[in-house]
Amino acid sequence: MSKFTVNTVIAYPIEEVFGCFIKLAKEPFNKFNEENPIGAKSKRVARKTKSGDIYMETSVTDYIKNEAYETKTMFLSSEYKSRYEFKDAGDGCTEILLTESQDLYGIMNKIGFFFQSLTAKKKIQKKLNGAVEALEDKIIKERNKNENKK
Repeated sequence: MSKFTVNTVIAYPIEEVFGCFIKLAKEPFNKFNEENPIGAKSKRVARKTKSGDIYMETSVTDYIKNEAYETKTMFLSSEYKSRYEFKDAGDGCTEILLTESQDLYGIMNKIGFFFQSLTAKKKIQKKLNGAVEALEDKIIKERNKNENKK
C-alpha cells in the first residue's frame, strides 16, 4: 500500500469550507444524505473498450462533520482511498489535508505503481489545488447568493 499526504490553508472558516466542500462532493452521488453520507455509492464508466465498458465504483467510507470526509474507489484490481481532513488554522482559516492511499493487487500493478509513485505527490498536490480552487469559487458564489437575498 502506498500513502501520500499533502496540505494547504484556505482563508475561510472551517464550517463554511466544510459546508461548501460537501455540496461539491455530493454531486456524483444519486443518494447522498448530508447528515450521514457513509455508504453513499456512485458508479460510472471509467474506460470504454471494444469488449465493453469498464466501471469504477466510489463509496463514502467516513464522515465527521467539519472534520473529515473519505471515499473509497474500486477500479479493476485496485482500491484507492481519498481522505480530506479539515482543521481550524486560526484567524478564520482552515487547513485541509488530503491523504491518498492505494492498494494494488497483482505483479503488473505493483510494477506500474512503482513508476507512478515517483510523481504521486505532485499529482495529489495538483488534485488538492484543483479542489481548493473549486471550493473557493463555491464559497464566493454562496456568499454572493446570500448577499443578494438581503
